[in-house]
Amino acid sequence: MVGAIAALGACGPGLAVDRPSRPLLAASGDAKQLRALLRAPVIYAGLLFEDPACVQQFPVPGELGEERLDAFATCLAGLHLAQDARSSRLRGVALLTYAPGVEVEARMEERAGHSSLAWIGFAGRHDVRDALPTITAAELEVLRVAGDPDGTPAADVRTELEHEGADRWGPAADAWVRVCLAATGEVTSATPVQVSSARAAEVFAPALSTWRFHPFAMSGRTIPACAYVELAYPPWGEETRRRAALPMALFAKRDHLEVEARGLGTRTAGVVAVAPDAATLSAIRHAQASPITTSVQYCIDERGAVTEATLAGSSGVLPWDSQLVEMVRTWRYLPFVLGGAPAPVCSMATLPYYSSVRVER
Repeated sequence: MVGAIAALGACGPGLAVDRPSRPLLAASGDAKQLRALLRAPVIYAGLLFEDPACVQQFPVPGELGEERLDAFATCLAGLHLAQDARSSRLRGVALLTYAPGVEVEARMEERAGHSSLAWIGFAGRHDVRDALPTITAAELEVLRVAGDPDGTPAADVRTELEHEGADRWGPAADAWVRVCLAATGEVTSATPVQVSSARAAEVFAPALSTWRFHPFAMSGRTIPACAYVELAYPPWGEETRRRAALPMALFAKRDHLEVEARGLGTRTAGVVAVAPDAATLSAIRHAQASPITTSVQYCIDERGAVTEATLAGSSGVLPWDSQLVEMVRTWRYLPFVLGGAPAPVCSMATLPYYSSVRVER
């Protein structure tokens, strides 16, 4: 019988495509065309409007019914959405921007044979308790007063990282950090949200403490805002960093750090290969997708046990996807240690189907 081996995905740049952006970009600035993309319900997760009428009509996030979509299309048209240099890792999600540097995500879905906008809001905002707008990393740099934008670690740490990363592709340490500013420009938080390892969660902290910014302003007033910034050592090239794909919010767990699969450490138990039954194997052989790949999000607790696993990206063969989700639920790791203490974390496994690999007995 043939099986599959878990090939754990990395979180480097270049993993997303911008195809979901196309319908929105084609309709940008045109209320009538945007309205054609709206079918109730639409989840509105927060935007900054300059038009007072739009501010009044859409003051808080919520689900929009058919009766509000005409007005919402008009307000969206006023933003003149444009393609962001960065992209989203989430399927069907477009990353867009509008002046003066606001960054938004929009999820497109196929409904009744038509591409429709299902969700739009500030980029990286996956919790209704998080009301702060997101600005682009480029806009954050415009506001910078002081501090090294690369977050370069101290000399002794750089030497250690260069030694550790000598045999791997990409940076030895890579961290996505959510930087939030008060209306005064003061940095209120600089929190790692996705890292390549426990080490990466710590090495940039000293440099981050030196960052200072002017306040972010819109419509003549300063407002609090956050931005997602990727820090790496050795650093990515400028073009690679500029076009990076934003990290995913796995399960939207505010108390769980997201860690690249290769940075989770030692897996101590669990099934690492499964064999499809005859019916599933037949479905795999007739699947249209190529390659056949399943993505599974999962979280581990302080003891290293997988507590949750859910399908993030389907191979197109649902019985096979279900088998792989169950496989991931058997995994166990050594505890992930952060700041000297075991910590709960989440990760993503990318699991391609290899027909030439046989299951170990």
